[in-house]
Amino acid sequence: WIATKQGIDMYNGLNFKHYGLFGHNYRSILDGVEILLYRSSDNRLWAFNDAGRIFLYSIPSDNFQPFANLRDFGLEEQLFCLFQVGTRLFAGLTHGIVELSIETEKMVTHKKDLPQVNTLMLNEDGSLLAGTLDGLYDVSADLKTATRREGTQGLPVQSLFTDAKAGALWIGADGRGLWRYADGQLQQVGNE
Repeated sequence: WIATKQGIDMYNGLNFKHYGLFGHNYRSILDGVEILLYRSSDNRLWAFNDAGRIFLYSIPSDNFQPFANLRDFGLEEQLFCLFQVGTRLFAGLTHGIVELSIETEKMVTHKKDLPQVNTLMLNEDGSLLAGTLDGLYDVSADLKTATRREGTQGLPVQSLFTDAKAGALWIGADGRGLWRYADGQLQQVGNE
């Protein structure tokens, strides 16, 4: 699966198949500039763009179905990432996180007091870990509280990977390289 400016392409080893997302051949600024893909742990394939339009791939109909448009919920923010936990879909935005119900396709709650959320993952206790333009935040499962992890302020987090075996969290930081967070300590890697 490949995200392009015109939609999604799938390569089966022999041929490409194109999946349009917008139902027309032209695009407007409301269609967004960037299209991204996210595969959830239950193998759902999501496509979304920075303008807040979210699509879900349907195997029976072999196409991407519109799931939600964040503008329909009054959210005029950019969408940077998706993360699914069961029937809950979390979206990282310019200012916080929004939770959508997969069953009802409605907004459940919106945590607004966070910097730009670029990546999300699940903590062992069921809470969320948000990688933001201003560090790492532990966010309660109900999105009511968020606490920045000590020592991460100012770190522009772009990606997260957890290494449970080593007990470490690996952080890709925009323009600042690779970092390792373990035992409450943050250290840059490979910049000697």
